[in-house]
Amino acid sequence: MRQKSVIREWANQKEKEAKKSNEVSPEALFGSMIYALSAFAQEKNLNDKNNGIRKLHKGTFRKYSGDSSLFEIGCYLFFRIDLWLFKNKPEYRESLSCLFAEKFKKLFSKALKIDNVAELLDERIKKYGEMARKGEKNEQYHHFLTELIKRTENNKSPEHYYFEKSPIVLIDITEEMFLELKLASFEKFIIPAFLGSLENYFKYIEKNQI
Repeated sequence: MRQKSVIREWANQKEKEAKKSNEVSPEALFGSMIYALSAFAQEKNLNDKNNGIRKLHKGTFRKYSGDSSLFEIGCYLFFRIDLWLFKNKPEYRESLSCLFAEKFKKLFSKALKIDNVAELLDERIKKYGEMARKGEKNEQYHHFLTELIKRTENNKSPEHYYFEKSPIVLIDITEEMFLELKLASFEKFIIPAFLGSLENYFKYIEKNQI
């Protein structure tokens, strides 16, 4: 039986509140970020009509749809947001990234019930930043991210990860391919969609001088 997701429940509640209030604020934007994050590995997104493939996919979803997996995806999404701010809105980067980081740490500390969320987030962001400065391609980010997600099977708590030194976790090849496809889809659709919302947010506040 799949464990209840604190993150998804929180995201769904914030999405309902946002639809009622139409609030434009950094806090509302963070809610949208977590809602976008929660799209990863949701069973309701399954659309394969082949029952055998659907069953296989459903099993994989359940293994890697917990809040621990969402933490790893969230660290990467946070990195992408921070990088976009660095390139496009550097004057807002410190204030918005700091607010997002604090809320992210608080939310995931509650969801995961571990006391080192801040350390793990900083560890991931530092490594992704090093990779960005080297000009690494998305495939390299996805390689490490897949390894991190594999370590959260059945909602196992995230741990420190020594990127080039940690051994590869072996799982079923079909499951690994499925995870890689879902990461590619998240990169292609969900991240650009949220960054588009982020851009619209800045257009709005600048136009209205908020």
